[in-house]
Amino acid sequence: MSGLRNGEQRYSQSHADVSKTRKGKLAALLSGFGIKSFGLTVICLGFIFWIAYTKITQPKKIENFGIAQSNLFRLTTSDQREIVKQISMTGAAWFREALVAQDDDEMSSLLREIRVVNEQGMRFLAVVLPIPTDYDDEGPAENAGQAFSQRCGWWQGSKKLSKLNVAKFGARLRRQLRQIKANGLSIDAFEIGNELDWFCFNGDLPADRPADDHDLQVVLRGYKEFLRSAAEIIRDPQLFPDSKVITFGTANGRGENGSIKNPEKILDELRQLGEFDFVQNSIYRISGVGIHIYPRPFHLREDIFSIIGTYKKHIPSNIPIWVTEWGLDDDDFSIKNPFHLVNGISEFYRNLKDAAKFYGVSIGPAFYYCYVGCPTALKSHNIQN
Repeated sequence: MSGLRNGEQRYSQSHADVSKTRKGKLAALLSGFGIKSFGLTVICLGFIFWIAYTKITQPKKIENFGIAQSNLFRLTTSDQREIVKQISMTGAAWFREALVAQDDDEMSSLLREIRVVNEQGMRFLAVVLPIPTDYDDEGPAENAGQAFSQRCGWWQGSKKLSKLNVAKFGARLRRQLRQIKANGLSIDAFEIGNELDWFCFNGDLPADRPADDHDLQVVLRGYKEFLRSAAEIIRDPQLFPDSKVITFGTANGRGENGSIKNPEKILDELRQLGEFDFVQNSIYRISGVGIHIYPRPFHLREDIFSIIGTYKKHIPSNIPIWVTEWGLDDDDFSIKNPFHLVNGISEFYRNLKDAAKFYGVSIGPAFYYCYVGCPTALKSHNIQN
């Protein structure tokens, strides 16, 4: 939870095998024609050059390096394609975006976005969020207005998760996932919710004081039904039964006004609410625990070690931590200073790896939250190192 997000509302065959297949077909074609046609020869040589150029210009994907973006599906098709291509050129292996299309036009655009991400060889983490039509009252949230905008960056407010109409939400999610599946598109992981431990994304929490135990229980009751509904739909054999399911990325406000003091305890509570285990059961199993880390730029190691050490005590050893958002809130690490930004990103991943080794925990992908212009800045520097 950071000033970095101010003003923003967020959410095989190997190349080698493909190359061999193409070259084999090309050889057969040339042999069959005896290379008698000069024009055909030129075309074929050009095709070989295109294959080689593609392999050279496409950077190697950096495992566990992801980029988080918001609302690309609301951009034009050409802008969408260009930004995704730039993100791919950074070496990112993962891409994160929210499933919040609210009408047919937005859904068509979202399908195009997913297709472009798939074509660029990146894996897709989809953030599952409620939209206004998932509620009985589809109007603005109770906390909407100027005061909310000054704190969170948008005026519409945050709906109360406890008031979600789970049946309406489930029907909408199932319908959209069927569309994604029918179009032959891939989603590799689903994050169920976003920063629901912070009032900017959950109206069940108070804005003017830290959350207390009663607030926590309200959040838990709302989240358990949201999580269960989403996970059961995703695990439908006709939809995405093999995709990973991740709990919502926690904002980790640590008890400031509007936040839950110890969000790491949410996982404990989900396993103790009644007789149903909301983490591992006969229908679905949580594949990872989502967290967000916005460390102080000049205290990276200290802050990363602190938060990983805190969560280690509350996560089963067989469930990895996914850092579904992270960022550096300082002008020295903005897109205006791309060299420093790339160094900061590299430093973050080194320390995250060290913390995982120190505490003996498994770490999944970590997604750098990337503003407009960020992909261009990153791809112009060697993030591979």
